[in-house]
Amino acid sequence: MTWAPRRVRSRRTYEDAVEQIELALLAGDLRIGDRLPSERDLATGLGVSRPTVRQAVQALVQVGALHVEPGPGGGIFVRSDDVPGAQLKAHVNLTVSDVAHVLEARRLIEPQVAQLAGIFAGEADFRYMQDTIDRHREVVDDREKSNRMDTRFHLAMARATGNSVLEETVCSLLARISLATDMDYRQPADPLRGICAHEETLDALKSRDPLRIERAMDGHLAILEDLWEREAGRPRLRAWPRPSSTSAHP
Repeated sequence: MTWAPRRVRSRRTYEDAVEQIELALLAGDLRIGDRLPSERDLATGLGVSRPTVRQAVQALVQVGALHVEPGPGGGIFVRSDDVPGAQLKAHVNLTVSDVAHVLEARRLIEPQVAQLAGIFAGEADFRYMQDTIDRHREVVDDREKSNRMDTRFHLAMARATGNSVLEETVCSLLARISLATDMDYRQPADPLRGICAHEETLDALKSRDPLRIERAMDGHLAILEDLWEREAGRPRLRAWPRPSSTSAHP
C-alpha cells in the first residue's frame, strides 16, 4: 500500500474523507486486500474526528469497496477497487455549458503535465501506466470500469511529475469532466481509440521528447474534444491568439 491520507481542506469533512479514499482506490494506491491505517491514524492523517472516519468507512463498506474485520488482527481492508465514485461526482454540479470550459482548462494544463512527467517519470511509473492500459483492454466492454481505467492512466501520468499540486489539479479536472466522458461510449470505436491514444502517449513519455509528447497529447485530448463538439453541438474551445511558430524573436 502506497497511500497516505492528507488533511481535508473543507467543511464537508465526511464527503472529503470518502473522496480521498475513493481516489486512492481509483489511482491504485489502495489495492484489494490492503489494510488501511487504524481509525485513529486515519483521523489524525485526515485531520478529522474518529466519528467522521467511521462514517466515511461505513459509506464505503455499504458500496462494497471496504470491509471491516473486528477483533484482534482485524481492521479496515480493501474489498474491491471498483468504486462507483458517487461521492466524487456528487461534489461536481457541472452544467453542459461548463464542459467546454473544463475541456479548455484541460487543454492548457495536461499537455504540460505530460511533458513534466516525461522528464521525471521512472520505470515504475511507466510499468504502472502499461499495467493500466492492459487492464483497460480487459474491461473495455464495461463502461464504468473502462472509464475508471481511463481516469487511472491520467492520474498516473500526473503523479509521475512528482508535483502534488499538479496531481490535485488533474484530479479536479477529471472529476469535472465526467459529463463529457459519459458520451465517450456513444460509438463502439471510441473506447478502443482511447486505449490506442494511451499507448501512443506512453510511448511518447518513454521517449522523453517534449515535442513528441506534445503531439501525442494533442491527438489524445482531441478525441474527447471532437466528440463533445459533435454530440453536444457546442464549440469545444474558445479561440484565442497563439504565437506563430514562424514569428521572429528579438
